Amino acid sequence: MSSKIRVSLEELKRLTRESLRALGHHQDDLQRMVELLVFAQLRGNSQGIVKIPSGGMNPQKDAGEVEVEHETPLSCMLNANRRPGIAGLYRATEEAMSRAKAHGFGLAGLHGVCTGTGAIGFYAEKMAKEG
Repeated sequence: MSSKIRVSLEELKRLTRESLRALGHHQDDLQRMVELLVFAQLRGNSQGIVKIPSGGMNPQKDAGEVEVEHETPLSCMLNANRRPGIAGLYRATEEAMSRAKAHGFGLAGLHGVCTGTGAIGFYAEKMAKEG
């Protein structure tokens, strides 16, 4: 007898979103977090949905907004203000890509996250797809 449970991809996304919402994550972070956690899960990566019941995705009640602390045309430094690492690194990735599109190079730094950033390959794939 198999102990595996099979669910559709859409059901997995829905359950992941509802679990994160129940934990109290910021509405703006939910879609990005679902996208990354499911990406990792589908690849057998330990940064997937297993992080939810293990406490690895618990939000901080005093979390602020991810904000740019310093910037130049080619770079920026962001403070996640205790938001989840996925929210912070997703934003940092977008900032770096925006600068790269405008100037041919972009760099973003990040600090102040309250959880891990998830499957790093997700961000690399996102940048590669954008060119």
